[in-house]
Amino acid sequence: MKSYDYEATLKLTHKETAGVLNKETGEFKEIKSRPAGHMVKHDKNMTFKKIYPKSWALLKKMTTKRQYMVAFELAQMAHAFTNSLRPLNPNSSTRELEEILSVNKSLIKKDIDVLHELGVIGMFSVGELVEHKSLTEIKEYWIFNPYLSFNGNVILSDLARLFQNTLFAKIYNN
Repeated sequence: MKSYDYEATLKLTHKETAGVLNKETGEFKEIKSRPAGHMVKHDKNMTFKKIYPKSWALLKKMTTKRQYMVAFELAQMAHAFTNSLRPLNPNSSTRELEEILSVNKSLIKKDIDVLHELGVIGMFSVGELVEHKSLTEIKEYWIFNPYLSFNGNVILSDLARLFQNTLFAKIYNN
């Protein structure tokens, strides 16, 4: 077993990486903090909401005050680790949306459409097996863009890939 002379805790941004330089050989090794596609922790008691101010500032310029408020409400609803907006989905009634998001039912569908077009929310459908039946049922989901805000410890690479071509991902990655 190796004996180490030093231990350190580092704080890095998403654009930085840590490494070890062997002074004797000059060999440099990158330190992998976590395997790609995996979270550091999966403990529901250890979540936090991370927001990206540059993305929110751009969203504010691109939307009305009401649409911005709806996006904020949706961000607060995002489930830990997945950013899922369940129970909301494309089949949610205008009355249900009105109650949850506190926006007049005659305006809410238009606001949701604008947020979808901007890449604030993604609408996904997947065929899932129905429990105890041999049928599949199409389930539709809304997911909040993790490049605006994320509820969890680390954005899963699979979730990030769903939104990688949105304007907010471009801002995050620059």
